[in-house]
Order: sequence, then structure tokens, then C-alpha cells
Amino acid sequence: MLLVAPIVARAQRATKPYRIGILQTEEAQTSLQQSLRELGYVEGRDVVFEIRTTEGKSERLDDFALDLVRLKVDVIVALNPASVLSAKRATATVPIVMMNTPDPVQLGLVANLARPGGNITGTTTLTLDLSTKQLELLKEAVPRASRVAVLLNPDNRWHPAAVKGLQARSGSLGLQLQALARGASSRRLRQRVPRDDNGTRPGSLGLGGPDDVFSSPRAGRPRDKTSVAHDG
Repeated sequence: MLLVAPIVARAQRATKPYRIGILQTEEAQTSLQQSLRELGYVEGRDVVFEIRTTEGKSERLDDFALDLVRLKVDVIVALNPASVLSAKRATATVPIVMMNTPDPVQLGLVANLARPGGNITGTTTLTLDLSTKQLELLKEAVPRASRVAVLLNPDNRWHPAAVKGLQARSGSLGLQLQALARGASSRRLRQRVPRDDNGTRPGSLGLGGPDDVFSSPRAGRPRDKTSVAHDG
């Protein structure tokens, strides 16, 4: 029986392939497809992918999410916070798997981590505690730092919440925070942030997690990394 069960399951999958909707702002679904192949799922026979990519235009997410629901996909895989929020607005019945999503409780996506409820599950990458820890590590790495520029995308609902938490912690670390919206290259950041009376600019802390503003390869920015820089 143990040998027969996988064969039966595979035969059942072959009669009706699962339709997997992928909602994303940049091309990033390759690892998911590769992992399913390694598990024995054959594209076209066992699974069909419906991929919707906004190419950095996050305002298209809501329409793409509704499109996936109309296609009656079996599950929606949302690859960043904005995608998860759009998928949630589009459906309360189709299962949603979130990936690379910081603190889904803070974002209002789930009731709590132990019992999320609703139709959303998946993985989370960051919490407010981790963001404040990044600030503490920056201070340890650069003890003389007194000002920190925080790069954020105001359209990402996680970033303003994280900035509030960082501001609450910064005072006890002897740091002054300066929030800069929409990000910039290192050269542009140095142009936008003035020097203080001692002739130095603040260090910078980029809020971690995927974001179509900070992680676009066309903009030449690294993906999914918190950047820390100091000038002094």
C-alpha cells in the first residue's frame, strides 16, 4: 500500500493539474517552479502557472489579483507584501500563500501567527524587533554615529510602521533618525542628505524585505538586503 499510494496520487494530479496563480512586482518565481519540479510536479501535467508581474508598477496589482480569481486558480502565491494585500482584497476564499512578508499581524493580514485564520498562510521575514535590532547593530558597528538616514517606501505599509518603531528606539541609542522616502543610489543619497556642523553625513539604514522601489534590478539595487553605510 505504501508503494501504491504515491502512484495513485500522481495519477489523480494528472487528470486535473493544479492552477497556481503567482502575483509579483518583479520576476522572481523561478525558485518556486524549480522546487516543485524537484518534488516531482511536472508543469503542464501536474501544475499550471498563471503568472502576473507588474514590472514595478504596483498600481496594477489589484487588477492582476482579480484576474487570477476570475481564472479560478487553486491558490495564489504572493511574493511581496503589496501582492499579499492585493490578493486579500481580491478574495476571501482562494488560499493565499504569502512569501517574504514582514510581520503579517502588524500589516493586518492575519489575526496572529499561531492561528492566522482566514485564507492566508505562508512565511514571514521581518518583525519590528528585528528592525530595531538592525539599528542596534549599526550603533555597535559605528559607535560614533549620531545620525541615521532611514530609506523607506511610503507605499509599503510595513515601512512607516517600522520607522515609528525605530524612532522609539533611536533616542536611547543616542541616534537621530532622518527618514528619506523612495530610496536612492549611494551617490544620490549623499547629495540629498546634508552634512552636519562637523562636516559628516549620517549613516544609512535601508529597511529590509523585498520592495519594488529598493529591489528593482533595473535600478541597480540589490534584492532583499538591508544596506548599512556610514560616512565619517
